[in-house]
Amino acid sequence: MFTSHPITGEPLAIIEGSWGLGESVVSGSVSPDKYVFDQRAEKVVDRLISNKKIELIADGGHGTKTVEVAAGRQDAVVLSDEEVAKLAMYGKIAENHYGVSSSPAPSPPSERRRADRVHLQKNPVQRRATRSLSRAKGHHRGSRPARSPSSGMSRIPVA
Repeated sequence: MFTSHPITGEPLAIIEGSWGLGESVVSGSVSPDKYVFDQRAEKVVDRLISNKKIELIADGGHGTKTVEVAAGRQDAVVLSDEEVAKLAMYGKIAENHYGVSSSPAPSPPSERRRADRVHLQKNPVQRRATRSLSRAKGHHRGSRPARSPSSGMSRIPVA
């Protein structure tokens, strides 16, 4: 999820989802459903529902495993409009807390402590309008991006 548009900065939460664990979305092994939630109008303004053939699930003490999604669920909507609105609200809470647009994501299961809470890892949105002339010509520096002081984890109680 992005709490604002990652390119334009508009108050549009962009949320992607698929069946199973989110790692399949992050790694690109699935084409997730995509939802755009307008923070001003407080409603879903766009959605793209993808065919989801596989899902990554927990495999007890053995880590995770990839399984085939049942035919009846492959083209089904993953999140309702109400769930998208709730996720966008949680993202906005994290954004307001840290004072910067962010890309919150659920924390790994090993870091979750209670079933009645959503644990979010918050990552600042990095925007680049243009590449510098030296980078465009292939001159690269070996520096790493600076860590944001606003990075951290938010714990948000679930009602």
